[in-house]
Amino acid sequence: MAENRQIVIGGFIDEYFKCPYRLLKCFRERLKPKDFINSPFVKDVLMKNGLEYEKKVFSELKFETTTKDIMQLMEEKATIKHPWLVIRSDRIQDLHLRSKLDGINFIGVPDIISPYQKKGYVPIEIKSHKTINKQDKLRLAYYSFILNNLLNTNLNSAYIILKKDAEKGVIDNIEIVSLEDEDYRIVTDILLDLKLMKEGKKEFEPIRSKECSTCSEKEACKNHMIKTGNLTLLQGVGGTARQKLIEQNINTIHDLIEFDDSGLEDFDSMKKIILKARSFVNDTIYQTTDFPKINENLIFLDIETELIGDKKIWLIGVWHGNKLIKFYANTYDNEKEVLKKFVSFLSKLDKPHLIIYSGSNFDYNAILNRLKSLELDYKLFEKIKFTDICLKLKNSYIFPIQNYKLKPLAEYLGYNFRYTDLDGTLVTIAYEEHIQSGEKLDEVYFIYNEDDVLSMKFIYEWALNSSDNRIEKLFDNRLVGLTDEKIDLVRDYYENSGYFKKKIDKRYPNTIDYELRLKFSDFDLMKEIIEILRHNGFSVGNPYNDRGRKVLSLYGKDNAKRFMEIFKPKVKNEL
Repeated sequence: MAENRQIVIGGFIDEYFKCPYRLLKCFRERLKPKDFINSPFVKDVLMKNGLEYEKKVFSELKFETTTKDIMQLMEEKATIKHPWLVIRSDRIQDLHLRSKLDGINFIGVPDIISPYQKKGYVPIEIKSHKTINKQDKLRLAYYSFILNNLLNTNLNSAYIILKKDAEKGVIDNIEIVSLEDEDYRIVTDILLDLKLMKEGKKEFEPIRSKECSTCSEKEACKNHMIKTGNLTLLQGVGGTARQKLIEQNINTIHDLIEFDDSGLEDFDSMKKIILKARSFVNDTIYQTTDFPKINENLIFLDIETELIGDKKIWLIGVWHGNKLIKFYANTYDNEKEVLKKFVSFLSKLDKPHLIIYSGSNFDYNAILNRLKSLELDYKLFEKIKFTDICLKLKNSYIFPIQNYKLKPLAEYLGYNFRYTDLDGTLVTIAYEEHIQSGEKLDEVYFIYNEDDVLSMKFIYEWALNSSDNRIEKLFDNRLVGLTDEKIDLVRDYYENSGYFKKKIDKRYPNTIDYELRLKFSDFDLMKEIIEILRHNGFSVGNPYNDRGRKVLSLYGKDNAKRFMEIFKPKVKNEL
């Protein structure tokens, strides 16, 4: 029994990277990592996708042939100059690499092994994703570690068969992986941690990771992290911010809450982290500024794309005119036609304003890039106004949740998703399986996209009209981060060299646009003011040079009006 407790398998390396706390629970409670996955889609879709690709690899490489036949196949493909491939006859049972070192039984089951330059053997892994990641490399380092121990060799190479391009053959998707001393060092450190975990001598705390979204323990972990004051709960605590906290002798959320922030300016980054900590512990939403209302023809939009590569678009979901509209490409070959229809739809609308949600303007940029790549009329789309409301929410609200991602935020605010265990990766995997099989794409994947669109609309309306009793307002009509001294300074700048004007908007015939300009000779002050204005939801253009001064523009009548209300400059008939 004692010996069994010291068995280590390759999958532990992956799980250690995903969540060492979850792996520790597996050891203690005799569970498997998949027991924590609360999503049947994750279990079924990802597993099916991986197994299907392995079958394709085994079939194309003709595993029933002899080594000589496979070498000939490799030479015909001329992708790799030297023959290297030896295939084991059975998928799992015939090849368990076993090695014993320092009281640990290491077991590895690589997909394939290969003789390498007559010096030994190297492992080969089959992966259904398109690029190699750190976990892949360390899994290969683990198998190489075992092979080198078994055969007393010192080889630092491996191979991986990826799914970079589904249209190409398997041989074209093979990459050689160079394993470095650092990779073996990391694997050795992990193996030592695993040994100590199994012996009950190593503890881990829960951490935030992408695995949390489909983990059955996520609420229990969150509560535990709040109880213990784990700072990793707070978005933005890392690197410089973390060092700043350590310098103040702040090691937990509770230290943060008790910290005397009376000497901090409102806009100090430390202040925001403290508010985030209080938000978590008190389950309170802090509002730091008004959420901007957009008085135009709103179109809520969400897209589904290729996972990597060209980011081809296969679905555009839209809410407009009190109805859901979808622009769907049954295969990637239909993408061009779908984008044409979407742009045509927009061209018929009066002053359309796209509402997206990503925090990086992803949907807008992805559509624009695909229009350019496909040599479609992108100029019309380029002129359409858009707002990423994730950025506006970050400026206006602090929520007691770990991040501003669409699903966790919408769920927290009260939106009910119909399929909570789906994500964009699973949806696109299902779509690409639909292309390969020719079977109709299940309706649940369209519902997933509809929920993204509707939850975005739900959040926007909540932010504008919310009477949520969890909200505590921390602002008056003045901008967060402005002292009286700065207000006076900006007012003087405007009165001396600023102006406000209205002009014809070239993007929309017969419409008026508004622009407020400030000229700065103090560049450091200007950068500080830009940061404060953008933090508070102002639409601020990029500064440019004009006769030795930097010119800063604010666009839109609402922007200008709010500026006038806050700074109260002396003006003549400007509004």
